Amino acid sequence: MTHDRNYLRMLSDYALWNYVQERGKTELEFVMAERLYELNDEAAELETALDTMGDLQAEIAALQADVDALHAQLDAMEAEADHVTHTN
Repeated sequence: MTHDRNYLRMLSDYALWNYVQERGKTELEFVMAERLYELNDEAAELETALDTMGDLQAEIAALQADVDALHAQLDAMEAEADHVTHTN
């Protein structure tokens, strides 16, 4: 019984391995090449997502530093206002 590429595309990796052990490789070679291209594309997408995440983490850190600086300024202004209020 021969199977077309669509059948082979639907098989799990384990089932494909069994298929290659029992039969020829010509159609399987095409299907495996397609899977490798798909995995390569997925890996590239993940790499881009990780790069973006790293950029976002850097932005978050910078924004947190700004927030901390503003809190420090606010605390200083409140302390100064308390000092002025208590001395008058």
